[in-house]
Amino acid sequence: MYTVDDVILTPITGMYTVDEVIHTPITGMYTVDEVNLTPITGMYTVDEVILTPITGMYTVDQVILTPITGMYTVDQVILTLLTGMYTVDEVILTPITGMYTVDEVILTGMYTVDEVILTPITGMYTVDEVILTPITGMYTVDEVILTPITGMYTVDEVILTPITGMYTVDEVIHTPITGMYTVDEVTLTTITGMYTVDEKIVLIQCGRLFKQIRFYTCNNYFVTTPIFYVNAEPHIGHLYTAVLADTLARWHELKGGNVIFTTGTDEHGLKIQQAAEKFGLSPDQHCTNISQKFRDLFSVTDIKYTDFIRTTENRHKKVVSHFWQTLIKNGYIYKGVYEGWYSVADEAYLSEKEVIEIVDKDGKKIKVAYDSKHPVVWTKEDNYMFKLSAFKDGLTEWLDRGVIHPQKFEVMVRQWVDDLDDLSVSRQRNRLTWGIPVPGDDTQTIYVWLDALVNYLTVSGYPNESHDWPPDCHVVGKDILRFHAIYWPAFLLAADLPLPKRIQSHSHFLVDNTKMSKSRGNVIDPFDRIDRYTSDGLRYFLLKTGVPHVDCMILRHYSDLKALDCLNNDLADKLGNLLNRCTSRKINANFPDLFPALNQEILESKFSREDVKMYKSLQQLPDIVDEHFNEYNIYKVIECVMLYIKWANKLIADNKPWQLKKNDEDLHFLKCLIHVVMETLRVNGIILQPIVPNLTDQLLGRLGIPGNERMVKNIHFGSREISERRLGESHGVLYPKIVTFNKPS
Repeated sequence: MYTVDDVILTPITGMYTVDEVIHTPITGMYTVDEVNLTPITGMYTVDEVILTPITGMYTVDQVILTPITGMYTVDQVILTLLTGMYTVDEVILTPITGMYTVDEVILTGMYTVDEVILTPITGMYTVDEVILTPITGMYTVDEVILTPITGMYTVDEVILTPITGMYTVDEVIHTPITGMYTVDEVTLTTITGMYTVDEKIVLIQCGRLFKQIRFYTCNNYFVTTPIFYVNAEPHIGHLYTAVLADTLARWHELKGGNVIFTTGTDEHGLKIQQAAEKFGLSPDQHCTNISQKFRDLFSVTDIKYTDFIRTTENRHKKVVSHFWQTLIKNGYIYKGVYEGWYSVADEAYLSEKEVIEIVDKDGKKIKVAYDSKHPVVWTKEDNYMFKLSAFKDGLTEWLDRGVIHPQKFEVMVRQWVDDLDDLSVSRQRNRLTWGIPVPGDDTQTIYVWLDALVNYLTVSGYPNESHDWPPDCHVVGKDILRFHAIYWPAFLLAADLPLPKRIQSHSHFLVDNTKMSKSRGNVIDPFDRIDRYTSDGLRYFLLKTGVPHVDCMILRHYSDLKALDCLNNDLADKLGNLLNRCTSRKINANFPDLFPALNQEILESKFSREDVKMYKSLQQLPDIVDEHFNEYNIYKVIECVMLYIKWANKLIADNKPWQLKKNDEDLHFLKCLIHVVMETLRVNGIILQPIVPNLTDQLLGRLGIPGNERMVKNIHFGSREISERRLGESHGVLYPKIVTFNKPS
């Protein structure tokens, strides 16, 4: 038995090399790090491995193993089928018989890869929403048709090689023998041969390539914020909601999608009517003033919406009237008497169990809403009622699709569904004049939440047949989840309209453990913070600090210190300093205006295995952060990016390029080092664009990356294209450090 570090090797014949050690043993079991290799028969478990069974050589990092047959288990690897060589990540497997298990993947006759089922030779292939019929027939991938026979396929740096011919994709060339291959902008595959993706060789039947193709093809994406109530000026909480939605909209744009991103202001209701009276303004003038404040805030924070709607616009009033008449026609609105609690501040009707009694600051017992603690009043009036109770089954079926995120909020919504009463959807007009009148009944005003929710239909083009519907995601605060997860889908069901695909709720920014409110005097002014941190700085701080499923606690007199530490550490010291270092003439005097080429030989021979692995993993980063973006966990995206930025800074600190001698060997190493650092900045700069659009524009411009090479697809295919390019002009420090300032207001 041989032990080298944590490695035990006891084989049959052949030569085994582990690190710098050679073992020629006889029988037994092979253990390499966390790798078990049992020759002749048995199971092989390897992380980043190259395996060639029957005869041949097995390479595990610096380990060479030569066994015979058996079963192979390789982590993140999907490999199989008849003939050919398969390389996934850094793994090559060329087997003949046996069973392959890859994570949750079993390949024998039937192949299951993630959500992919592949049946080789004959049969049907299903990849997510993709159906592939092999050998002959037609392949459908989303909007894609693949009719294969033979040929070579090239997708940027992706080469797919079956029998004859050549296919080049992404604004490229198709020269097949028969048939046409189209996958959005990508072209694909068939029958036999070797397929190369970057440094990977993969058979199309693995489904891996289809996953990457789907990643780069993004159709329309329709995301909304709630429309914000104009009873008071915007605060940090409003901005967080808008920045969260804007970030997702920008990410989908980077993936090549057509994005619809809407926001706006909710301008009707008793609370608005009362606020206008308090300021001595007409409701219309008050709404215009506050709505403009929201527009101004979104402008200075680069909220890139496609439509800003006000509920006082004529286009919206027409849609609300049409929607109301549809509900009447379908039999879901009736005249009745509403008697119960009403919160003016929340514009919400409340059941008895949603109201509690408290003692106010004057020692009086008062009734308040349980969630908001706003006062409630007992109301009894003739109103129009909506048959909300009729939609329990429909709402339950919708919830079963997993549409409420984060999942913790779904539990709350299901409790509401279990206790549905019919809903009052109008107020007497002598009490509420500031609103849309009920069509055909000028004694009633439409309930402000029915009015407000219909804004999503207005911006979609409803009731025209060509309207964009349903939305992919409504981004809302948890305080208005009931309206979006109960009332809104019920209204849509009553109108025979499709339901939203996702409700993304988020928790609150709490100041001194209390929700921000002008009446409490704890509102944080976003305009003031933009002056202190910059627009991108405030966006970054909110997205790094905000966690959708947990309230973010802010202590008024320490929040600026927390922001100062976060922004100086991440944006100034790490990101800005890294850009300055790799473009500095002090370090890069021999080629100061160049983005150097990658020298693969230098990378493999002069850098540590850990650093090489880290560098190569940049190509997988888009897939990782895409999952975080889609779950609205932007803080996790930032964590991923900062991990690489920290690593690249350490790479410079450890190698001390300013101390390198000026001989050819050192200069070749320096050039490779600068490439690795710049490439790290390029990839992470592209990913950070939705979060800090201005900073990344400056960063990518300095690296010489043109606007048409800043898409997600350029992360995978860009490294060779941008090598040896001239750097762009320097515009000074990327993010100046924030100095101390007075205590926040």
